[in-house]
Amino acid sequence: MTHSRMPGREGQVLILFLLMLLAVLGVLALTLDYGFVLLSRRSMQAAVNAGALEGGRKLNSAGRNNAKILIGNIFDDNLDPSANPTTLNAGIEHSLVSVTSDQGTVLGNGNGSQDLFETRTQYLYRPLPELNESNAIHGDLVIGDFLEDSTSHTENSQYQRDDFDVTVDGDAFLVRLRRTPNRVGIANSLDRQVGVSSSGTGSPMLLGRLLPFVHSDGGFDIRQDGVTVRATAISQQQPIVNIGTSTDPLVYPALSFAKFPGGSEIFEITNPAYNLGTSVLLGDEVDNPNTIPSGYLPLLGTLDGMHYVLGFALREVDSNASGKVVNASPHLHQAKVALDLLTEEAYNFVLEGHLSLASEASSELAKMPVLRRAMD
Repeated sequence: MTHSRMPGREGQVLILFLLMLLAVLGVLALTLDYGFVLLSRRSMQAAVNAGALEGGRKLNSAGRNNAKILIGNIFDDNLDPSANPTTLNAGIEHSLVSVTSDQGTVLGNGNGSQDLFETRTQYLYRPLPELNESNAIHGDLVIGDFLEDSTSHTENSQYQRDDFDVTVDGDAFLVRLRRTPNRVGIANSLDRQVGVSSSGTGSPMLLGRLLPFVHSDGGFDIRQDGVTVRATAISQQQPIVNIGTSTDPLVYPALSFAKFPGGSEIFEITNPAYNLGTSVLLGDEVDNPNTIPSGYLPLLGTLDGMHYVLGFALREVDSNASGKVVNASPHLHQAKVALDLLTEEAYNFVLEGHLSLASEASSELAKMPVLRRAMD
């Protein structure tokens, strides 16, 4: 007995193959475009994290300027911001995509590709924040207070946050980078204000433009406006708990002198004090404190006749002190070795004394910024 093939079977398989191929190409296109979005987001987040820490060192105009310069340098690998022909960036810009009047994609034939290569920098998003000296909440660089008890860490369309209060006397520094639509009627007016805020275009779709998205005549259209990408980081100044050792005159060292919080007397100490919780052997009172060099001065608390470091004050008496490099850390785990050597009573005494000093408005404790909240 012989079997005959059903007529048209080959044609059905070809149709199914083409449909499956279209689906696979669609997934590949969206995967590629999402990869560009993810790259942009990660680059922007790395930049704002670094910028927040740098700006948080000096909560003033100098801190703003330092944060701006640092973020600019992150995307400049030739260390010359006046001429940067390289390709470090936080994603591509919409100008790379050529479209027809009905938002279709134009496929080039290679003509002029060398010219595109020579001017490639105009197609890249390189963030450079505005200083925002007016300290507007929607600005790129904002000084304020971080509200750690808040349960919400998101922003609304006006860039209001429940975890951050704007005030020039605050102890926190917020840095914001964004890529948002710039099309008339769709753009947020808060995103591009000279001296206050800046934004790249939305991260554009490339292969995704070939997919049959429904064109929007009025509202947001992903093919025209791209994907919105935001990155925000907040640093907050925290008391220093560890001082590194150094003989470099350009670095602030831990001094072999100490004082009690609020007191004017300064005493010699016979052993170096580098960490919160270090037990210090106190010597004589210094006759002339003005002879003590610049550096970190341990602040002491006394329990059962023993003197323990409760924190550090930064002593600046050198005319060149403002140019010195910070040699300290506010991270509690840096002092863990010293704290682990204490009895339970001494351990509690040190931490309670440290927290009490940190909560005082007029505290002498030197502080440095730590990241408190990072949000994509």
